[in-house]
Amino acid sequence: MLFLSFLLFSALYIDGENYVKLYRSSNEIDLFFFEQGFFSPAAGFGIVGADLNPAVLGKSDYVEFFTALSLPGISSNDVDTFSFEVDQDNGTITDTIFVNPGSRVYAQYRALGGVNFIGFSRRFGNFGVGISYGGGYRLGVQASLSGSIYGTFQSEEAFEFTHEDFSEIEEGEIVRVNPEFSGGVSLINTVPLKVEYSDFPIFLGSGYNYGPLSVGMGLKFQNFRLMGEGNFSARIDSLAVRVEDTVVIDEDGDDWIIEDFSGELDLDEDLFNGTISSTGLSTMHPVLTLGTLFDFPGMKISLGFDFGGNYDLSGGYSWNFSWVDSLTEDFVSVDSSNLTIIDDSLITGVAVIVIDEMLRDSTLDSGSGLTFSGSSFNFSFLLDMPLKVGFNGRLGFPVSDYSLNKLGLCLYSRLPVPGIGVDLGLAADCIFLGGTEVDDFIFIPSATFGLSFSYERDYLGFYLPVKYDASHIASIVLNNVLEDNEDEEVVINMRGSSNIWDNLSFGLGFRVKM
Repeated sequence: MLFLSFLLFSALYIDGENYVKLYRSSNEIDLFFFEQGFFSPAAGFGIVGADLNPAVLGKSDYVEFFTALSLPGISSNDVDTFSFEVDQDNGTITDTIFVNPGSRVYAQYRALGGVNFIGFSRRFGNFGVGISYGGGYRLGVQASLSGSIYGTFQSEEAFEFTHEDFSEIEEGEIVRVNPEFSGGVSLINTVPLKVEYSDFPIFLGSGYNYGPLSVGMGLKFQNFRLMGEGNFSARIDSLAVRVEDTVVIDEDGDDWIIEDFSGELDLDEDLFNGTISSTGLSTMHPVLTLGTLFDFPGMKISLGFDFGGNYDLSGGYSWNFSWVDSLTEDFVSVDSSNLTIIDDSLITGVAVIVIDEMLRDSTLDSGSGLTFSGSSFNFSFLLDMPLKVGFNGRLGFPVSDYSLNKLGLCLYSRLPVPGIGVDLGLAADCIFLGGTEVDDFIFIPSATFGLSFSYERDYLGFYLPVKYDASHIASIVLNNVLEDNEDEEVVINMRGSSNIWDNLSFGLGFRVKM
């Protein structure tokens, strides 16, 4: 609340419907709870993990068909109050923003469901071929800020009236008035802000196995899409000042009476405004995939290369944001021309509060495409013990405007349950956005843990994972660890907090192998 940084809050309230919604689907993580090889191809075989490393096709059954889908999960948290500490000259002060009854401020996280995978493979001796469609990766955020923030405030420093303002004030004397402010800021959001990225791959390839070594080659078609839309502005709706029958003592000890002293704001400027517009940036990017797999006792290693030229997400886009960046030292003044002094000690009338010299910053960009790195190096290591530990990653190259890199971790173990297979596991990854056009460190964490129940007999297999998506918790924890500003503490008090059932979801998988 930089624009009110010269005020001390007495009370602050939020009206309206305000929310931030995050939704995500990670094909690799969701499929981990059907077969671990989908997340860590070092554990893959047949069509499982072939889109990440086609070498696993050399270890296929003669005929294999696999399909899987996931159901969605959702959690919402309503906010009652925001409490935060602000450093002032006389120490740390805790201020609180209250959410009015009948209004709502909430954050929502949704784990998307849908068809995760459809794949088929066939082996001829030591040689295997396969084709698959995967649900890919999808991430989106949507926000709506509409309503108002209003309250009462006290200025950190009193306004001063001197002989230059009123001839009735003796030269050298100063009359200091510290009135109470009341008012609010309107939040206008006619189109909710929304940004979404998605990637849906189609794969076909082949692999060859010879003992502990497998090699493979394939072709992957990746359908990338990025879209954004929305607008938002924040504007001072009203800022009133009123002092009634207040006695002010000047530096000489004389009494001044403030009677019907009211004020009005002279500011015709948005505190913040921004728009995002895009027709949708998209492309179909073909990639040649090469891979090799080493299957040693106690350890499996997967190495892969995706070769493709840098690709452009083509389509029109633009964004334009402008905001108050800083305030000059004397940016607030009082126009006292409509104030009068009666009987040499009674001040009355209307003052105009003038706010000027608000320094602004802005960002503006538009174009017809964004360039991403088209090739990548992929690796996966699996320690094949009773508690299996896997590491994987994807590093984009060569250097371009943007690149998507990933590091991942998985843990899982087979529980001793007779009659069925029960795996307990955790899969987590973090996507890093890099490139020459990225100035700051940007990361997107994901984490899911759960149980996978499986039943296999003869040629058929059935899979029922039960998983909890904790990506929103992982994001909060990682942000707190990497938070640079340790001087400011913000406490958000929730109501209706998530329970254990939120973001708990199920899946269903089916396999035929011969």
